[in-house]
Amino acid sequence: MKINKIILKRALLYAAALSFALSSCKDEALNFDDPAFSSLLYLGTVGEVPVEFYNVNQDITYSTFIGKGGTSTDISREAKLKVWTAEELDTYNKSTGTNYRLLPADYYTLEMTYAFDTKDERKPLQVILKKNIGQLERNVDYVLPIELTSANYTINKNYTRLFLKPVIITPKISLDNTAKQDAVNLSIRDNKVTTAQVKTALMVNMKNQGWSFGVSFEDNESKLASLVQEYKTIANDGINYQLLPKANYSIPEVAFTGSENKKEIEVSINRKGLAVGNYLLPLSLKAATGMPFDVSNEVRYIPVKITDEIPKIQMTVSNLFANSTDGNSLPNIINGQLDDSGWQSEWYNAGISKPISDPKYGIYIDLKNLSISAAARLILTIKTTHNNPKHIQIYGGTSESNLKLIHENSNCYPNSATNKKYDTGVLESNGITMLRIAFLSNVNNVDMRTLQFYSGSYIQNVSMAEVELFGL
Repeated sequence: MKINKIILKRALLYAAALSFALSSCKDEALNFDDPAFSSLLYLGTVGEVPVEFYNVNQDITYSTFIGKGGTSTDISREAKLKVWTAEELDTYNKSTGTNYRLLPADYYTLEMTYAFDTKDERKPLQVILKKNIGQLERNVDYVLPIELTSANYTINKNYTRLFLKPVIITPKISLDNTAKQDAVNLSIRDNKVTTAQVKTALMVNMKNQGWSFGVSFEDNESKLASLVQEYKTIANDGINYQLLPKANYSIPEVAFTGSENKKEIEVSINRKGLAVGNYLLPLSLKAATGMPFDVSNEVRYIPVKITDEIPKIQMTVSNLFANSTDGNSLPNIINGQLDDSGWQSEWYNAGISKPISDPKYGIYIDLKNLSISAAARLILTIKTTHNNPKHIQIYGGTSESNLKLIHENSNCYPNSATNKKYDTGVLESNGITMLRIAFLSNVNNVDMRTLQFYSGSYIQNVSMAEVELFGL
């Protein structure tokens, strides 16, 4: 049995030697008694081999082997590796039209000598590519050209050279949304709302394989000011943006851990000390910390508009009351349509003895259940009809018993054909919970406080398309 195993092993080695001989000699006459075939050495991998090198602060190991073949099994052999010189690589580049650059010696480690005893069929060959490869110049094709040599033994000429080409893959971090953003609006009049939060997120473009790292944002004011100028040029919207001062925003520290691929953050913006105007905060990634990762150069711009406006209050039907209404038209004054489907007071009622009318307030609309601590503003839009209001008074208070006059205009719509909006401006309204819009006369100069029927049961009335309330 032992003899059969030896014969089988010799046959396999002979077949291997024949294979290598055919690949190297091709048309040459073969003589297997030639001592050259008694001992063959070869590389397990040859040619130009791209090696994916993930730039994550870790060495990587490329593995192959040096094999032996031949017709004799009782020969101990020694193989050596040689790394080409820059001159040899330059000669190769000229002959092949390539533009490779030699990988410097301090970017890899490699055992150069391999000793085979009679039982060894192969020896592992490991090339350690060091983590600092990721710091090499980009857009340069670095290679490590390795050649198998031996002083006393035959090398199969088709299996003698290995060119390792590190392909550097660097994870990149970017912001999730760099499209044009809606402006953050803050009013210097609104002491309830002095800050705003803007959500954004940072993402890594490949699966996090347990990497822990941080990300910093650009904080150099001259660079940020330059980004503002770039935005103004591109936007070309006529808005004179200023750089939002550092004191008016804060960006939290960003730290990725474990398997996180996305990190959501909130940027806080405050209006303290800002004058009315348009500001811009460019969010630009500066660098990754703890890992040699790239960051995207795309910028997320956050426009910040500081105004002296009073914010709009979104009213519901529960905020409305009118002492006279035609049908169910009252909710139309808060539907945002600004059209002739609005509200009007009664214009006909055969079921009552006297038209509804208040001797002090005439026809009125109450805005109730409010919480206005400092100031209010009303914009009243009329319809394109014959019964628009003319003389208006605005009252404010906490109940009907303590209403005080805070605004009056005896001719609100002098040019109603071209301007259908009446803006009361800012009304000092300290601690009120209701407003009363009193219509004292209409465009026909009919006094709404002393209404009488005409032509039977018809009533002179008033109408309104939309009521918009702003308050602090």
